[in-house]
Amino acid sequence: MTQNAPSQAIRALGVALLSTWALLAARGFFPDKMAWVALGAFAAALGVGLAAPGAVSRLLSWVMAPSERAFVVACAAVAALASFLVVSGPMRDRPVSIDGVVYLFQARALSHGHFGATLPEPAQLFGARFLFEGADGRLHGVFPPGFPLLLVPFVWLGAPMIAGPTIAAALVFAQWLLGRAIEGKQGEGKEGEGEQRVADHGAATRWSLLLSLPSFARASETSDLLSHAWVAALGTTAVALALLCRERATVGRLLAIGAAIGWAMAARHLDGLVLGAFVAAILLHAVATKKLGVGRALLPLLSLLPFVALVLLANRAASGSPWIPTQTEYFARSDWPTSCHRLGFGWDVGCAVEHADERATFGPDGYGAADALRVVRERAGTLGGDLFAFAPIALLGFLGVARRGRGVDALLASMVVVFTVAYGLFYYGSSALFGARHLFAVAPFVWLLVARALVDEEGRRRAVIAAVVVAMLVGAAPRWISGVARMRQGQIARVDVRDVIRRAGIDRGLVVTGDQLSWIAAFDPSDGPLVARFDGSGLKDLRRAFPDLPVHSVLAGDQLQTQVLPPPPPGLLVELERAWPSFLRPNGVGTKTANAKSCCKVQASGDHVLYVFEAREGASFTIPFSAPRAGRFALRVDGMVAPDYGTWSIAIDEHALPPWDGWAKDIAHKPGAPSAPIDLAAGRHVLTFRCTGRNPASTGYRAAFDALVGVLP
Repeated sequence: MTQNAPSQAIRALGVALLSTWALLAARGFFPDKMAWVALGAFAAALGVGLAAPGAVSRLLSWVMAPSERAFVVACAAVAALASFLVVSGPMRDRPVSIDGVVYLFQARALSHGHFGATLPEPAQLFGARFLFEGADGRLHGVFPPGFPLLLVPFVWLGAPMIAGPTIAAALVFAQWLLGRAIEGKQGEGKEGEGEQRVADHGAATRWSLLLSLPSFARASETSDLLSHAWVAALGTTAVALALLCRERATVGRLLAIGAAIGWAMAARHLDGLVLGAFVAAILLHAVATKKLGVGRALLPLLSLLPFVALVLLANRAASGSPWIPTQTEYFARSDWPTSCHRLGFGWDVGCAVEHADERATFGPDGYGAADALRVVRERAGTLGGDLFAFAPIALLGFLGVARRGRGVDALLASMVVVFTVAYGLFYYGSSALFGARHLFAVAPFVWLLVARALVDEEGRRRAVIAAVVVAMLVGAAPRWISGVARMRQGQIARVDVRDVIRRAGIDRGLVVTGDQLSWIAAFDPSDGPLVARFDGSGLKDLRRAFPDLPVHSVLAGDQLQTQVLPPPPPGLLVELERAWPSFLRPNGVGTKTANAKSCCKVQASGDHVLYVFEAREGASFTIPFSAPRAGRFALRVDGMVAPDYGTWSIAIDEHALPPWDGWAKDIAHKPGAPSAPIDLAAGRHVLTFRCTGRNPASTGYRAAFDALVGVLP
């Protein structure tokens, strides 16, 4: 039978999408020997299935036997249980990544009605990576507010980690809704052509849900407090509702579409924009085909706008401008070049501190099209393994579009490819534990595409289903084993500070922990004792501010050690590396924290220094700090000297300190020259460093500053 023109065009598009994905993902098809084992299992299962079609048919009948409601609820329960077991097992009921703890930090702030947390004094002791002091004087996280907003109810309940299993279940229901929306469109167009009927209505949706359950990536994305899975659920729901609006565009559906896309944008800007563009295209097509009125098509904007307002308000609180995103503000302070984290291409893309190894691969011209192609290929190759444990299985979904010519499948495949290519604008690739997490938002579309390609009226395809299931199970086992092992290893140093406080009944005191992630996860000055991070310097200024409070140390294994210490002697000690990244205000410099002992075999206060690795004459940076007690001090700045260090002027407020010459033939620690006695009031002050040039013998303008020390004259 001759195919109609639309079907031929869709098939041609399918061939193009199949070819594109094969070229992008081919490098990840056989990353290790287990992929070859999975291929062997696939071939063996295919042979058995072809030889014993009756057994495979019984497998299919078992999948279709339960009622639809029971099947979907059971899949949601299994997904939630898998996520819960990961949370309560290797994750030890605490976030595993720095992203997860910062999201939790931001959710705690939002639970009190603010975008940022209250900053205790001395403020410089409460900074950390991915946190920064905002324009409103509060401590803000680097991420947009959309995902922390979801976590707020779980924070109120005192069970933030339950958010993960809840998202896992929500993802199942969103994928089911999309599958049913698509299957409701079966037969649209010329009957018998293009859009062909699936033999068992609902079978593709059921198989798509089953294909998703063995994925370790799904479990890890929904167990740690990460935004990708939530955006996947939102985007999938929005696309499903947009397709349903082609049949019946109710006000509730249209408002829900806007809310879902708005929330996705508020959680992950690029994800939301790409998903929103496809949803808008579906609605515009419905308008063009007279299935949706123009006025109703604008309804999603009403429910989208509150989430846009949420982002603008969060930006204003954190950066001082609604148009400067939190991530832009953070990386402008913490990294080099100041615009290194932006989307796009250029010499300034790629962060020298956060992603040093990646930036080094870009070369002197920076992040370009060739680099983007490499990163996209890495993500695409990883995604298939993340979702199916055997990457070539993803190709079957694109093959189904080319073979069957179904318009809605072409839409899903286009979304996957466009989303993947769009993320070429962001230079950072996959991670060891979470894989191609940036692409996880389109995971439900890939699972559904593959299931729809596998399930049709031709009995010989049933053997392929069995082969896919076997290959996935064989490939998934080592991924689960290695993933769980990495989680256990990563959580060895984690402590649950808040749980220790609760069990010990601590209602006052300074609670300290040496693990930065554990501190961020627990930090909430509005709730309970003051929690701080121990950095090796003795936290002298913190104890000077609170001399009467006992010190509770939370050690590995959630052990508690309590000490009542005498107050430290009068003075001032500001560890300058603690200003990075949260409090530093740079102007033409790149800075980071460096371990003086490990890098240079030099002993520094607190072991670390603030390393100025990028500087020029006239460049400067300021550090706001708090003096816990008023006093008259002789002030000095200690630091390191080296053959390529420059000369710098130093001032506190309007008081100039002795200038700093950082040159020396050999690397060494150097105490600064003390100032004349200066009266310093308790509270906030500003320390300013400005590069004035370099010693004639020096080869650069760099610097390494250790501590601001104030002693009684």
